[in-house]
Amino acid sequence: MLSLLPSISLIMRTYNLLWTREARAKVHPAFASAYDIHDSERNAALGLRSDVDFSEPFNCKQPLDRVKSFMFNIQDYGLQILGNAGQCLGPEFYRCPGLCEALASSALAGLNQLPDYRLRPIVRSFVKPFVLHCPCELRSTVVLPLLKALFPFVFQKLNSKWENFRLKYGNCADYEDEMTEEQELLDDQLNRLLSREFLDLLAVVLLSRRQETVPSDTMDEESEAPHVPPGSATISELGALVLGTEDLCASVVLTVFNALHWCDTSVSFKAITLATPLLRQMQQEGLIRDEAGACYLLRCVLQGLQVLGEHDIHQGLLLSLALALYLTTRPLFPGVATLLLAVPGCTPDALKAFEEKLGPGPDGKQVTEKKKKELFRKLISPIIGKNIGQQFKAAIEIMNLPPIFKPLKMMVEIDDSSAVDSLPALFARDET
Repeated sequence: MLSLLPSISLIMRTYNLLWTREARAKVHPAFASAYDIHDSERNAALGLRSDVDFSEPFNCKQPLDRVKSFMFNIQDYGLQILGNAGQCLGPEFYRCPGLCEALASSALAGLNQLPDYRLRPIVRSFVKPFVLHCPCELRSTVVLPLLKALFPFVFQKLNSKWENFRLKYGNCADYEDEMTEEQELLDDQLNRLLSREFLDLLAVVLLSRRQETVPSDTMDEESEAPHVPPGSATISELGALVLGTEDLCASVVLTVFNALHWCDTSVSFKAITLATPLLRQMQQEGLIRDEAGACYLLRCVLQGLQVLGEHDIHQGLLLSLALALYLTTRPLFPGVATLLLAVPGCTPDALKAFEEKLGPGPDGKQVTEKKKKELFRKLISPIIGKNIGQQFKAAIEIMNLPPIFKPLKMMVEIDDSSAVDSLPALFARDET
């Protein structure tokens, strides 16, 4: 296997470079659609039943279908080999001289040219198992350089795509003119799947593995990320190493907190699972160094409440995260309070009263976390998202409204004389 590594790296590099504009311009027009997403991937993304007849001989397929299958299989096989090599060969694979440089220049070459459906297998089939099986003593020399090449690029790509989706959904007419309904749905679903896969990779990198026992219950059945309760998750040694690396810390933190307001409940929940222990680690290490950074993080959480606050579970978790972030940064950066003053209806007096209620009462008892969260929810309630059926509902209260129907009492007539006469007969002995 180790002797085949240079050949596999060359194949993967050549494959990625096939997606450059120069290479695609040299392809015959009849085979231009070979770069499109494979039918099996499209059906899996859209949740459709595959109509492929596997009994059909390979030679009976059209040349275009064979080329498209080749483009799909060559990447899948190459990434599976590289991803499983660490598990099969053990530490010997990670100690190969020049391994990191070879992988960065082959499997991760030309990432900016790859579409979402070709970038997602790289994250899932190669990077995730490669990181998962790397020995602890080799992570700084093998894993970190690969993550430096991947994390900033994927964050910029996903964040720009979610921003474009937000703008296009706001202008539905222009969005529908650009692509068909199926293309629109496929593009949206591929972006969601890539976002979920990348958050799963961040969970593998950041969270301790001893908690990764329960599978995640999401719409993506192929997801292997752990479902970790946000309050019990802790940062792993690799996560602390990544956060201590200047080139990676910013992209990781920005990805997690921006994903809180991406319009996908599964992505947002995965981000909440990461944001809670990440905030604790940032507080311990003093990674929040200025007021602008603190305001940016709190703004991301508040945007998450605005976008996904209609869901009760998300609302409760995001409120806890926003309150913890505010209480952590408020003593260090008083200017964070100005962000809450931008909330409609939040006056300086209301904010002052809120902060006074957070302190100990006259009897010296501390306010419970549940009470703190309820006070915070009332303070920012105007920006919390609501279901479309509740947004324009008029609150009407009618005091002392009489009942529409009056229940009728059942009147039972009792004949006392007949009851008295029949009572002796009831206990009389039958002579017959």
